[in-house]
Amino acid sequence: MKKIKEKLLLFLVVAIVMTSASFLIVGCGTSPTPKVVDSNKGQYALDFNATDCPNPSCIAVISSSSFTLDKYKIAGKELTIEAWVMPKSTSTPGDVFTHLNAAGAKMFLAGNGTTTHVVPKFQISRLLDISGVTSTVSYVVSGAPILLDTWSHVAGVLANANHSSVAGHPTCSGAEALEPHMDFIVDGDISACATSRGAVNDDEAPVGFAHNSTEGSVGMGINGIIDEVRFWTTDRTAEISSATHCRNQELDNTSGACGRDNDNLITYIRFNEGVGSSINDAAGLGAGAGEYPDPDNVGEFLHWETGWVAQPTILIPAD
Repeated sequence: MKKIKEKLLLFLVVAIVMTSASFLIVGCGTSPTPKVVDSNKGQYALDFNATDCPNPSCIAVISSSSFTLDKYKIAGKELTIEAWVMPKSTSTPGDVFTHLNAAGAKMFLAGNGTTTHVVPKFQISRLLDISGVTSTVSYVVSGAPILLDTWSHVAGVLANANHSSVAGHPTCSGAEALEPHMDFIVDGDISACATSRGAVNDDEAPVGFAHNSTEGSVGMGINGIIDEVRFWTTDRTAEISSATHCRNQELDNTSGACGRDNDNLITYIRFNEGVGSSINDAAGLGAGAGEYPDPDNVGEFLHWETGWVAQPTILIPAD
């Protein structure tokens, strides 16, 4: 009986130690965080204007300690940002996803001078060193207008390929043939394209990113709903616009064409976490720090208690 009690006591001590260690790993905001465990309370999206987070400072920051890995470096690579969006206002359209400091890429919505729709836009920025002076030059390509209170799938692409022979691709004063160039895709249709160079021939300057600042953010100042944000270091035009597209389904936990186990997928925000959660990155880049600043306590962050709504009905759940 004594040995049984001793073993039971040892088991309880070990259990307490393990529980405490787990709390330290999850609770410490300054230590490296392991790969995010997928949180899936339901098929949700997030209405940024219906949360407790005060606009326009409302923002979900996705941070990481993994930028030393080559996978997460975007310099010199093709890029795709895609998301499902439902704009609710033309006066405060705001950002969808930003991976931009002095250089980088972002997707945002802009007012169009009407009360019925906004225009989605894709921006890349390069750091140029001209005559010893470093400056930032940005290029923006706009998509087709999208209606308020309606779900639309939007995607911006930096493609290092000649798309002049791609069926349905618009002609953009020859930009479609340049390597690289920029495309914008709305609901699977390539709606616009543009050159990725400015007044000077600066295509040799890669799109980079300063990793010592905000690594990624979602929803800055936006009045609308966002779901299924994906950031790829490859041209996903074919997967988005083809008949067997991936835009209408959540990415599953595989390495297939519509899988999240992909070396070119560096951010995947599903918005399936639900009430009382932080926003996680299912691609493993983010450290699960998708919270918002507490307006009453500087330096403190809060979980998302409100704003969770149903995701687009067209989306096929992955699990």
